[in-house]
Amino acid sequence: MINDLIISRLKSSFYERDLFALDSPLRNDTYFFGRHQIVQSLYGKYKSGENGCLFGLRRIGKTSVLYAVMRSLETRGEPVLFLDCSETAFHLRRWNEALFFIIDNFTNTLQNRPENLNLHKEIEYDEKNASRSFEEDLRNLYRVLGKKRLLFIFDEIENITFDISPTDHWASDNDFLFFWQSIRSVFQKNPGLFSFIIAGVNPKAIETPTVFSHDNPIYRYVTPVYLSLFDVQEVKEMVSSIGNYMGLVFDEEVFTYFVDDFGGHPFLIRQVCSVVHKDIKVKRPFTVTKFFYSSKRENLVKSIQDYIRLIINILKEKYPIEYELLEYLAIGDNDTFNEFADASFSLIQHLDGYGLIKQEGENYHFRIKSVADYLIAETKKNRLLNSKEDRWA
Repeated sequence: MINDLIISRLKSSFYERDLFALDSPLRNDTYFFGRHQIVQSLYGKYKSGENGCLFGLRRIGKTSVLYAVMRSLETRGEPVLFLDCSETAFHLRRWNEALFFIIDNFTNTLQNRPENLNLHKEIEYDEKNASRSFEEDLRNLYRVLGKKRLLFIFDEIENITFDISPTDHWASDNDFLFFWQSIRSVFQKNPGLFSFIIAGVNPKAIETPTVFSHDNPIYRYVTPVYLSLFDVQEVKEMVSSIGNYMGLVFDEEVFTYFVDDFGGHPFLIRQVCSVVHKDIKVKRPFTVTKFFYSSKRENLVKSIQDYIRLIINILKEKYPIEYELLEYLAIGDNDTFNEFADASFSLIQHLDGYGLIKQEGENYHFRIKSVADYLIAETKKNRLLNSKEDRWA
C-alpha cells in the first residue's frame, strides 16, 4: 500500500515535467537519439587522422552530435577542444589572436597542467610569428599528452567565414585566409598532430574556390556532410522514450504524421509534443491517437511558427538565393526554380542536404509540410507589398 503510494507520487512528479521542451544542446546520452552512426563516423575520421565536417539547419541537433563526439574522446582520455565560433571572445579576435585563443583554451581544459609545458606568450602570436608559435605549442601539447592526436571542433563556422561573419575582419579582410592557411600548413607538416571538425548551416567555407582573389586554403578540404532528418522509426524511438516518462503513449500513425508535417525534424517534433503535453489535462497515462492529433493539428502547427521562422531565417539572412529558391517552389513557380537548379546545382544540393526538399521525377517538393505552409503564407504576404497597385489590391 505504501509502495503503491510512493510509485503513484513518483509517476505524478514525472508526468508534470516537460521533458520534450529541451531547448539547449544535449550534453549527455539520456535523451540523445538517432545520431550514433554520424558520431561514430566523425570519431573514426579523428582516429584515422582525417578532418570532418557537419552541416544542417538550425536546431537540427548539430551541437548535440558534436558534444557526443567530445564524450567519445573524453571517455577514452583523448584530447579535444570545443570552440563556439559565435562566442564574441573568439570571433572578435584577429586571426593570429584566434590561434592563441585556441592554445590558451585548450591548456585551460587540462586537469593537471604539466610543469614542463613551455608555451608561447600571447605577445609572441603577432602576425609574423603566430603560425610558427601555434605549431610549436601544438607539438609541446602533443608531447606532454602522451603523443595523442588533438581534436579541435569549430561550431557555428559562419561567424569566422568571409562575407557572412558579423565581424568585419573575418567578413571582408583576410583573416579567414590567414587563419586557415596557418592551420592547413601546420596540419600538412605534422601528420598525426591534430585533426579538426567544422560545423555550421552551409558549407560555403569549403565550397568557395577563391576568397578575395586568393585560393581558399580549405576549398574541398573535406567533403560536405549533412545531418539528416529523422525517419519514422527514429521519431518513434525519440517520442516514445521521452513520452513514456511523462505518461504519454502515441499511436503508430502519429509518428507518420510527425514525419509528414515536420519532416522528421527532431526539435520541431519535440516542441509539438511539448504543446500536446500541456494540452492534456486528464489523468495519465494518456494515449495520443491519430484522431486526437488530427483534431489539434492546425493549432499545433501554429504553436511552432516562431521556431520555423527561426530555422528558416538563417537562409533569408545569410543565404538569400537559397531562400528565394524556396519561395519559388512554395508558390508553385517550378519553371524559375528549375532554371536556378540547372544554373547552379550546388544550391539544390544544399536544400536537399538540409532536408527541406526532395526530387520526385523531374520535379522537386517540400519534405516538411509545415515549412512549405509557412513559406507560402510569407511569400504571398511579401509579394502583396511589392507595389502600390498590389497593396491596393
